[in-house]
Amino acid sequence: MENIEKRIKKLDLKQNAIKILINSIYGAFGNKWFYFYNPDIAQSITLQGQDLIKFSIKAVNHYFMEKWHNDRELHEKLGIAQYKINPIDRDAAIYTDTDSIYVQFDSAISSIEGAQFSSDEALNICIAIDRYRLAEYFNVCFEKYGGLFNTKNRQNFELENLSVYGFWLKKKNYAIKVAYTPNKEYSLLPEEKRFLVIKGLEQIKSSYPDWARKTIMALDTMILEKGKTLDLENDLIPELHKVKKEFMTLNTDEVAFNFRVRVYNKYVASEKDLDLKKGISIYPRAAAYHNHMLIKSGLNRKYNAIREGDKIKFYHCAENEHGFDVFAYSPENYPAELAPPHDTEKQFFSLIVDAVNRRLEAMGLGKIDENLKRAVEVIEIKTKKVLTDADIYPLYIVNSQTLEQEEVPEKFWKIIGNPDNEPAESDFSEYLETISKFGLNTVIVPKFELPKYIKKIERKLEKLSLAQNIDSDTDDEDE
Repeated sequence: MENIEKRIKKLDLKQNAIKILINSIYGAFGNKWFYFYNPDIAQSITLQGQDLIKFSIKAVNHYFMEKWHNDRELHEKLGIAQYKINPIDRDAAIYTDTDSIYVQFDSAISSIEGAQFSSDEALNICIAIDRYRLAEYFNVCFEKYGGLFNTKNRQNFELENLSVYGFWLKKKNYAIKVAYTPNKEYSLLPEEKRFLVIKGLEQIKSSYPDWARKTIMALDTMILEKGKTLDLENDLIPELHKVKKEFMTLNTDEVAFNFRVRVYNKYVASEKDLDLKKGISIYPRAAAYHNHMLIKSGLNRKYNAIREGDKIKFYHCAENEHGFDVFAYSPENYPAELAPPHDTEKQFFSLIVDAVNRRLEAMGLGKIDENLKRAVEVIEIKTKKVLTDADIYPLYIVNSQTLEQEEVPEKFWKIIGNPDNEPAESDFSEYLETISKFGLNTVIVPKFELPKYIKKIERKLEKLSLAQNIDSDTDDEDE
């Protein structure tokens, strides 16, 4: 008799073989050289999959928004029947992948009026919701879905894991901290065994140097733990200053990106004369600078030239006699004799701050600028006229979506947008409130530019409104 491990391995191999076969059949129907080529069949497979995921989104949203607050049977099992359960007005499904959906339980937990749960207590309630309701609910929903197509249900949506927190930047770019994977005891993972699942982010990209990947991982851990309570000035910016201090001790090779030159010959007419064609992108250009310098210095026998398809190390240059803004070289062959120094500010911003800003923007927390301060969007004054303070001030705080506006307090006029000036410590809270008055829609506009800015945004909003009306009309016609 086979032991259980061998049987599991055998079944896993079998299911993977079936999966590959099914995928191959789909690919074959979409291949015009296949004898039974039929794009309609190929398209129906993808559309059916999309429809199924959309149906699962509707199903889970329907339960939480229409049924959860009245599900007394479940409330009894969860031990929360003594509380008032408020209706939920926020979608439960927050993200979909090819064959899965991500569901937030925050709204359900928050709807239990007057209850105070620890993080683990809330997670255990989530486990119980799935155990006593969602597993069965999905089965019923998919039976009905199969009935619409006169077929038996073959879908089986199961809880894969529960995460205590996470963030999503875009499709297949996210990080979550897993606190539970299904087990017979329905028990949470011990704190020390909880783990991060990271998809598509910088810390797992080979293009980022090791130091940057480790640093971003540490910053992500802090950002995930703090969540919406992250304080840019007290939590994040001091940490970035520490990271930058460490960065300043590293050499160019330790902070350079890793890339591959995919197209080169098409855009480089002459390496010797540095004759580059219009449209050349940054990586082949950086490689051309390297090859040109090898020829010019006579070091082309010591260092190999970079060719199309080669891997490279890449960085932003500090000001140099050649006027290069970027430079590339072959991995493990840094040409110290001729390579211009890296620009510490640009390289640090590209490696670390850009990555952090992507997280902050997704979380609606603003951005960090090149001076490691909270970024403030200030409209630049564009005129050749010599302006007086009366022309420039007051500054206005404007909501870029609604055009709501108010004057900036005079004490901040010459501080906002000036990296050399800081508000007094006693005024700092008021300063933060001012520059983030309308959240990510906050724009600071000088008096001189205000009329032009308002007209510009009004035109933009009118075009957007028109586009939405056209889309709405099209939808009506389709129906």
